[in-house]
Amino acid sequence: MRKVEEIRADLLRYIARERASDYSAGSLNELWEFAIRLKTELAELPASASVPFELHNLVSNVDFGAVRREYRSWVLDDAERAVGSLTL
Repeated sequence: MRKVEEIRADLLRYIARERASDYSAGSLNELWEFAIRLKTELAELPASASVPFELHNLVSNVDFGAVRREYRSWVLDDAERAVGSLTL
């Protein structure tokens, strides 16, 4: 079973992939699959897992590809900073 820290690390990897994405059909499909996996892993954590609200909120709202390109950099910067500041 995955741990909260592993999901946090995966979210940082997702953000890096989103940042490097060229938004081609293949790239978007990879991001979509990664996002689904993140959300599924978070949902499958046991009720006893202490998931910080910020992490739950970020994973629940993963859809950075829908952000206009001109805003993408600062949205991803903010998300990365938020994930990096979590104390688990």
